[in-house]
Amino acid sequence: MKHLLFVGLLLFCVCSVRAEESPKSSLFDWGFVAARYEDIHGVERLRILGPLLEYAVTPEDDSFTALRPLYSRVERDGPADYRMEIAWPVASAKRMGDEVSGRCLLVYWRRQDIEDPESRYHIRILPVYFQGRDKHGESYRAVFPLGGRIHEFLMQDRMSFVLFPVFLDTERAGVKTRNVFWPVYAVTRDAPLYRHRVFPFYGQLKREEAYRKRFVLWPIWTEAEYYYPGSSGRAYILFPLFGRTRLEDQDTLMVVPPLVRFSRGERLNVVNSPWPFIQIKTGEVEQLYLWPLFGRRVMRGQRTTFALWPLIWGHRTDRSDAIVRRSMLIPFYYSEVQEARVMDPEEDVRRIAVQRKVWPLGSYRREGEESRFRAPDLWPVRDIPVVERNWAPLWTLYARTRMEDDLDSELLWGLYRHRRRGEEKSYTSIFPLLEWKRDDREEEDRFRWSLLKGLIGYEREGDNRRLRLLYLLRIGRGDER
Repeated sequence: MKHLLFVGLLLFCVCSVRAEESPKSSLFDWGFVAARYEDIHGVERLRILGPLLEYAVTPEDDSFTALRPLYSRVERDGPADYRMEIAWPVASAKRMGDEVSGRCLLVYWRRQDIEDPESRYHIRILPVYFQGRDKHGESYRAVFPLGGRIHEFLMQDRMSFVLFPVFLDTERAGVKTRNVFWPVYAVTRDAPLYRHRVFPFYGQLKREEAYRKRFVLWPIWTEAEYYYPGSSGRAYILFPLFGRTRLEDQDTLMVVPPLVRFSRGERLNVVNSPWPFIQIKTGEVEQLYLWPLFGRRVMRGQRTTFALWPLIWGHRTDRSDAIVRRSMLIPFYYSEVQEARVMDPEEDVRRIAVQRKVWPLGSYRREGEESRFRAPDLWPVRDIPVVERNWAPLWTLYARTRMEDDLDSELLWGLYRHRRRGEEKSYTSIFPLLEWKRDDREEEDRFRWSLLKGLIGYEREGDNRRLRLLYLLRIGRGDER
């Protein structure tokens, strides 16, 4: 019986839409059941069952399809440029031109050119299986930890292994290293790098004209010699008692390392006493940490502060074109403000973007002339496109977007919907009770209202007046549209 009532409701909606809408337009509004409308950005959207099913087309003919939260797909410039998510974060895939890539749980794949069967590609089922072809056209395959070869992974050009960690060879930038029972034994003899290690008993690492490092019974004794011009010298640590660094541009003393450290240098002075609770730096970096109560760090156009770590954070970035400020009270509050720099000395900065969230109650965002408020908002940090596509519409019960004199607002996925375009055009619906529409533009001059989607209604277009009764009966003068 319930299924018959549901099917009957859908048929009733379709019949009423056909009777109510003019053939000039395919737009309709049946609240959270089904609606097709044009939003404030000119995007035409079709939604069925609230946000569950959606199809949208932008003025540039980009398209978006979603069955939330199971599937979504964005196409730009046709099917050769798309991004798709399946039950995100479970799986995703994308294509840009001839390149495709994707992920499903811990399975990753990528092909550089799907039109070329010999192009670069990889398939990784972490951490078990690896297969691919590198940029030089060389194929590889591995089953971890049994054996095989892996290229272009973990910052290494090549890796080969047998019964890892028993045997492992690595190569990076032409430098080859052999490991036996990694990390116990390792040897490298390719210039400019030399390495010999029997961990934790003894190890030595040397790079020509740069440094030489050694350890004995790690971490008890470690030492290093540096040959950099202007920063040469020697350093050692007798753990956990004492450490010393003497360079041309730096002098460091450590007691019970890493707890107590005093450094003085040409570019940076450091005091840790004891680390990590008290950290002080002066010079290129200005830092004062009284961890976990308070901290402040300034360096190279960036300033970071915290209080009651890790709960309260503030960050400022000064770029040549903009200033970005972020503040957080994890996870309850997030704020981001971007201000563009201008050349006029009378106006130092102007605000271009604001985003604030009070989790989980709601969020506010403004970019230029556009502003948006919605509630609730269950994503506690900065908005990211993949969450906006797959999850945010599901938990958003109220949304309001404004751009200059245009306005869109919606409650309970369309139970209430209001749209305004300037002072001349507006639309309001409280589904299924009441609906009214006004268009005062000179070429349109229309007004319409109805109760229960056309049980009783009134329409005016120019000098034509018409009364609507019982959905199909229309009384009045004027041509049929």
